[in-house]
Amino acid sequence: MQYWDREARIAFVNAVNSYAGDYGQKRFPVGLGASGVYGSFRSFIQWQTFSRAGIYEAYPGITMGCRFINERDPYFTLTQFSEREVTHRNWNIESPQISFWFTLSQARALSNIFNKYIE
Repeated sequence: MQYWDREARIAFVNAVNSYAGDYGQKRFPVGLGASGVYGSFRSFIQWQTFSRAGIYEAYPGITMGCRFINERDPYFTLTQFSEREVTHRNWNIESPQISFWFTLSQARALSNIFNKYIE
Protein backbone atom coordinates (compact mmCIF):
# COMPACT_ATOMS: atom_id res chain seq x y z
CA MET A 1 0.00 0.00 0.00
CA GLN A 2 1.27 3.42 -0.84
CA TYR A 3 0.04 6.64 0.77
CA TRP A 4 0.61 10.16 -0.51
CA ASP A 5 -0.14 13.23 1.54
CA ARG A 6 -1.69 16.41 0.14
CA GLU A 7 1.67 17.94 -0.81
CA ALA A 8 2.65 14.79 -2.73
CA ARG A 9 -0.63 14.81 -4.66
CA ILE A 10 -0.15 18.50 -5.49
CA ALA A 11 3.41 17.77 -6.66
CA PHE A 12 2.09 14.98 -8.90
CA VAL A 13 -0.60 17.22 -10.44
CA ASN A 14 1.95 19.98 -11.10
CA ALA A 15 4.44 17.49 -12.58
CA VAL A 16 1.82 16.04 -14.93
CA ASN A 17 0.90 19.56 -16.06
CA SER A 18 4.58 20.30 -16.79
CA TYR A 19 4.99 16.99 -18.60
CA ALA A 20 1.85 17.65 -20.67
CA GLY A 21 3.30 21.01 -21.75
CA ASP A 22 6.57 19.36 -22.76
CA TYR A 23 4.63 16.61 -24.53
CA GLY A 24 2.60 19.13 -26.52
CA GLN A 25 5.75 20.94 -27.63
CA LYS A 26 7.71 17.70 -28.21
CA ARG A 27 10.37 19.13 -25.90
CA PHE A 28 11.47 16.35 -23.57
CA PRO A 29 14.38 16.09 -21.15
CA VAL A 30 16.84 13.41 -22.23
CA GLY A 31 19.30 11.07 -20.56
CA LEU A 32 19.23 9.15 -17.33
CA GLY A 33 18.98 12.38 -15.34
CA ALA A 34 15.53 12.96 -16.84
CA SER A 35 14.06 10.61 -14.25
CA GLY A 36 13.75 13.42 -11.70
CA VAL A 37 13.16 16.52 -13.78
CA TYR A 38 9.56 17.09 -12.68
CA GLY A 39 10.23 17.00 -8.97
CA SER A 40 10.15 14.61 -6.06
CA PHE A 41 8.33 13.88 -2.82
CA ARG A 42 8.24 11.38 0.04
CA SER A 43 5.54 8.78 0.44
CA PHE A 44 4.54 6.30 3.10
CA ILE A 45 4.34 2.63 2.16
CA GLN A 46 3.40 -0.63 3.85
CA TRP A 47 4.23 -4.09 2.54
CA GLN A 48 4.44 -7.68 3.64
CA THR A 49 6.77 -10.54 2.69
CA PHE A 50 6.30 -14.27 2.80
CA SER A 51 9.63 -14.91 4.51
CA ARG A 52 8.75 -13.02 7.73
CA ALA A 53 5.48 -12.27 9.40
CA GLY A 54 4.59 -8.67 9.87
CA ILE A 55 3.78 -5.50 8.03
CA TYR A 56 6.73 -3.31 7.15
CA GLU A 57 6.69 0.46 6.76
CA ALA A 58 9.02 2.95 5.11
CA TYR A 59 9.11 6.52 3.80
CA PRO A 60 10.73 6.25 0.36
CA GLY A 61 11.47 9.14 -1.92
CA ILE A 62 9.74 9.27 -5.28
CA THR A 63 11.00 11.18 -8.32
CA MET A 64 8.87 12.18 -11.29
CA GLY A 65 10.29 12.31 -14.77
CA CYS A 66 10.16 11.22 -18.37
CA ARG A 67 11.59 8.10 -19.98
CA PHE A 68 11.45 6.69 -23.47
CA ILE A 69 10.84 3.31 -25.04
CA ASN A 70 12.53 2.81 -28.41
CA GLU A 71 13.97 6.35 -28.11
CA ARG A 72 10.72 7.79 -29.48
CA ASP A 73 7.82 6.87 -27.20
CA PRO A 74 7.74 9.11 -24.09
CA TYR A 75 6.25 8.03 -20.77
CA PHE A 76 5.71 9.96 -17.56
CA THR A 77 7.50 7.99 -14.83
CA LEU A 78 7.58 7.69 -11.07
CA THR A 79 10.55 6.03 -9.45
CA GLN A 80 10.07 4.89 -5.85
CA PHE A 81 13.49 4.37 -4.31
CA SER A 82 14.42 1.65 -1.87
CA GLU A 83 14.23 2.73 1.76
CA ARG A 84 15.00 1.01 5.04
CA GLU A 85 11.99 -0.36 6.91
CA VAL A 86 11.19 1.58 10.12
CA THR A 87 8.87 -0.59 12.23
CA HIS A 88 11.26 -3.49 12.97
CA ARG A 89 14.51 -1.60 13.44
CA ASN A 90 16.57 -4.67 14.27
CA TRP A 91 15.72 -6.29 10.91
CA ASN A 92 17.70 -5.20 7.90
CA ILE A 93 14.82 -5.00 5.41
CA GLU A 94 14.39 -2.44 2.65
CA SER A 95 11.41 -1.59 0.52
CA PRO A 96 11.68 -2.50 -3.14
CA GLN A 97 12.66 0.05 -5.77
CA ILE A 98 9.79 0.32 -8.23
CA SER A 99 9.21 2.31 -11.41
CA PHE A 100 5.74 3.26 -12.63
CA TRP A 101 5.26 4.18 -16.30
CA PHE A 102 2.24 6.23 -17.47
CA THR A 103 1.04 7.33 -20.88
CA LEU A 104 0.01 10.98 -20.89
CA SER A 105 -3.64 9.91 -20.83
CA GLN A 106 -3.09 7.68 -17.79
CA ALA A 107 -1.12 10.37 -15.94
CA ARG A 108 -3.84 12.93 -16.64
CA ALA A 109 -6.55 10.55 -15.42
CA LEU A 110 -4.79 10.04 -12.08
CA SER A 111 -4.01 13.76 -11.86
CA ASN A 112 -7.71 14.55 -12.36
CA ILE A 113 -8.65 12.21 -9.51
CA PHE A 114 -6.07 13.82 -7.19
CA ASN A 115 -7.17 17.29 -8.25
CA LYS A 116 -10.74 16.61 -7.03
CA TYR A 117 -9.50 15.91 -3.49
CA ILE A 118 -6.75 18.51 -3.13
CA GLU A 119 -9.04 21.41 -2.29
